[in-house]
Amino acid sequence: MKIKSIKTTKTARYILSGEPSKNIKHLWIVCHGYGQSALGFLNWFKPIFCEETLIVAPEGLSMFYLEGFNGKVVSSWMTKENRENEINDYINYIENVVNEIKPKLNKNIKYNVLGFSQGTATISRWANQTDLNLNSINLWSGLFPDDLLNSWKKNILPKLNLIIGDMDPFISEKSIDQQKIKLTEKGIDFNIETFNGKHTIDSNTLIKLKHRLQNP
Repeated sequence: MKIKSIKTTKTARYILSGEPSKNIKHLWIVCHGYGQSALGFLNWFKPIFCEETLIVAPEGLSMFYLEGFNGKVVSSWMTKENRENEINDYINYIENVVNEIKPKLNKNIKYNVLGFSQGTATISRWANQTDLNLNSINLWSGLFPDDLLNSWKKNILPKLNLIIGDMDPFISEKSIDQQKIKLTEKGIDFNIETFNGKHTIDSNTLIKLKHRLQNP
C-alpha cells in the first residue's frame, strides 16, 4: 500500500467577541483545548469583553461528537497521525483568520495570544511562524511543545507566560520542573504563574492577566 497526500479546500469557522473596527486597541487570538468548541471556549472570556478588546477564537479543523454518534460537537487541533500536515494546515488557517480581520483594525493594535490545554502547542507553533509583532504569548493549562525548543525565535518573540492551576490533574509538578529546565537550557524567557484551580480558565486570573498586558 502507498500513502499519499493531497491539498484540498476546507471551510472553517471562527468566533468573534464583537465586530472588528478601528476603535479596537487589543486583539486576543485564543485557541481552545481538545474536545472543545470555539463558541463554548469564547464564553470563558466574557469577563474581559470590552469595547477596546476584540477576542477571536479559531476552531480546530477536526470536528467530532464528544459522546457516541450524536449530541455535543467539539473539535481537535491534531492527532499523531499525519502530524506535519495537520500542523501546517492549522498554522495556515490561523494566519488566514488574522489576515481576514487585520485590514479592519487599527494599525497600532496590540496582539495577545493565548492557548489552552492542547491549544498551547497550537498557538505556540503558529506564533513561531507568523510575522505579526506579538505583545504576549500565554500558555494556559498546557506546556510548551518540545519540537519548538531548538527553533523558537527567542530574540523576536515575547516572554512566555505559563499559567497553570495548582490542582490541574493533567500537569504534574514533575512535568513543570522538567519544563523549567528545558526552557532555561534553551535560553527561552518565561514566567510561570499558578492559580487555585484545576484544568480551566480561572476568571479572576484572566482579568488580572488582561489588566497586566493592556495596562503595562
